Amino acid sequence: MTHRKTLLPCLAAALLVGCGPRQEAAAPMAETRQMGLSRHESDVAVAADAVGQTAAAPVAPASFLAYEHQLTLDVPDAQVATQHARLVKLCAEVAQGGCTLLESRLDVTSERAQGTVRMRVGQAAVKPLLAQMSRLGAVASQATTVEDLAQPMAEADKRVAMLTAYRTQLEALRAKSSQDIETAMKIAKEWTQVQTELEAVTGERAFLLKRVQTELVTISIQSIQTRPVAEPVREALAAFGTHLAEAVAGVITAVAYALPWGLGLVALGAGGRQLWRRRRSSRTTAPEVQSAPGAGNSNPS
Repeated sequence: MTHRKTLLPCLAAALLVGCGPRQEAAAPMAETRQMGLSRHESDVAVAADAVGQTAAAPVAPASFLAYEHQLTLDVPDAQVATQHARLVKLCAEVAQGGCTLLESRLDVTSERAQGTVRMRVGQAAVKPLLAQMSRLGAVASQATTVEDLAQPMAEADKRVAMLTAYRTQLEALRAKSSQDIETAMKIAKEWTQVQTELEAVTGERAFLLKRVQTELVTISIQSIQTRPVAEPVREALAAFGTHLAEAVAGVITAVAYALPWGLGLVALGAGGRQLWRRRRSSRTTAPEVQSAPGAGNSNPS
């Protein structure tokens, strides 16, 4: 019973030791050894201690630089679509799949035709490919940016080494505790969590490595001259029906909003006019009523 009650806290301590720094791992593991734990619990402690040492091991510095190139070409308006197609073809012709097309956009309907091609290219093919693409038009601008991924790569390597060592020790411990079902289930649960995290970290490291081993290239094409002078007129005539329909719809909407207000204002005006007429008629009648008695008294007969 003592063995089963103390195994779970020991597993938790082992996980914390494996994921934390070596300095924090040393004290808990020393206390664990002094407690005189059972055979399987001591194995977990040893596994966590080994993981902590692996995680703290120095990683040799290396150059992990991710390059990104941007190139803008000016070409005649009529050649934008043709040169855009050539860019896509040049990427497809790179040997051994050294160029992966990520994005391809072309717009020839706006005032100035333009296109964009984004690709990920192997390091050996970047310079020749950029040289070929720059000959498709006049270079308007060119830029290269670099991001240092040495620190993220080092952290990913540490985590992969730590989790791999911890998983190996858990597998060995699971083989030893095969007779104890409860212990084996706890170890299996811990192994599953470690394996899931290991796969996630391995995927992150693979993505970082891909950014280092390949370079991102973005080629933009734009037309040198704008559209002919009569082009806006042609576009306006083509959109005449749409604009007319939108204008009529706006008028109908305005009438719908104004109609209730108009009826209310008419009713209010009619009521005010009628009230004004009543007050005017009452003012006119009052002097006539007051002058009637005076006229009777002035009669001499």
